[in-house]
Amino acid sequence: MQIIDAHTHVGSCMSAIHFSNKNYSVEELIDEMDQNHVDRSVVMGGGEPHQIKYLNKITKKAVEEYPERLIGFARINPVQDDHFIEILNTYVSQYHFKGVKLHPTQDAYQLLNYRVYRIVEETIKLKIPILIHSGSIPYAMPGQIADLAALYPESKIIMAHAGKLELWQHTLPSAKRVNNLYLEFSFMHLASIREAIDAIGEKRVLFGSNWPAGSMRPWVEGIKKVHIFTQKEKELFLGKNFLNIIEDSLV
Repeated sequence: MQIIDAHTHVGSCMSAIHFSNKNYSVEELIDEMDQNHVDRSVVMGGGEPHQIKYLNKITKKAVEEYPERLIGFARINPVQDDHFIEILNTYVSQYHFKGVKLHPTQDAYQLLNYRVYRIVEETIKLKIPILIHSGSIPYAMPGQIADLAALYPESKIIMAHAGKLELWQHTLPSAKRVNNLYLEFSFMHLASIREAIDAIGEKRVLFGSNWPAGSMRPWVEGIKKVHIFTQKEKELFLGKNFLNIIEDSLV
């Protein structure tokens, strides 16, 4: 069974910068993966909003050092630079990133605006998914992400943190409205995965740790030990579902 963490960082992340000034290296990420038998991870730069260009550069370097272990996603801020579409295409064509990370809370913009629409339209052309931070009011609520997915049914949108516990009551009603919205469960718990599978099916749930803010161990060990999932559900959650989402961009 291949295990893929759909949400990790090098540098730091929005959660980690609130409790530590430490920058986390790619070697530390690989060590975390090895300790927990994680085969591959989606990685993106994490830190302050003004560092985005630097964060994408360290992500590129991390993927170049461990191309068989890491899948790079580009951090894009559509309100920071008017040339964000050209920038996105550079990251895909030259940095070989396989997806986009949007963080409307940290970068302070509304998801339902024309600049985000342009990003989604471009990802459809490029056949790459978008990972969007969720669980924060007012910019990253589950319903807003579902609305975006509904506007672009050809897109592949991943809701990071599945709305978090704070907004979990809105997550499943939102996800039921669209078929192209996937839930990544960092900061959540195993029971919520069971609830999600029962509500929207086994193929739209993803393992993500949000390392370094979260550990991979509780997920990898926990889901293997509990008896509330079938073996097929465990395999889909831990890796197969993400591979299905990203298969077009890995060609």
